[in-house]
Amino acid sequence: MIFSTFVMLASSSEGGKGGLLDFNEGLAIWTVITFIALLLILAKFAWKPILSALDQREQGIKDALEAAKKAKEEADLLKAENEKARKENDEAARRQIEESKKFIQEQKAKMAEELKEEFEKRRKDFDAELENREREMVEKVTKEVADVVVAAAEKVIKANLDAEKNKLLVNKFIEEIRNN
Repeated sequence: MIFSTFVMLASSSEGGKGGLLDFNEGLAIWTVITFIALLLILAKFAWKPILSALDQREQGIKDALEAAKKAKEEADLLKAENEKARKENDEAARRQIEESKKFIQEQKAKMAEELKEEFEKRRKDFDAELENREREMVEKVTKEVADVVVAAAEKVIKANLDAEKNKLLVNKFIEEIRNN
């Protein structure tokens, strides 16, 4: 349908004036005057606000780029500070671990020394206790031997009337036992 309308207009322009492709001088002059008036009106009222808006937008973009650049620099600075702080924290943690290990080693050595001293003390106490018990046993055995010897001496004395001689023999025997 559109095509048929275009064909009709084209065919009507061939026969008379007023077709689509016909040149009309008055229309051309008014079109030029309207265009110039539109340019003047746009120059007076629209170009300045449009250019101002474009300048403001350009300045806004520049400011945004500058702000982004500053933000990136600040972010880089913060990143560097964070990296430095992380390294310092890592170093502090490493030192603390080393100090803890050293403290543990010192405590181990201290406890080992205390245990050694405690062992030595108990060994000495044990040796002293053994020596005391040995001495008590020797004294007890000596008394028992002396009692046995006295009992034997009594029997010998009863059998033998020379009690004085036998007593000297028993005392000599007791001395020999004590010396051994």
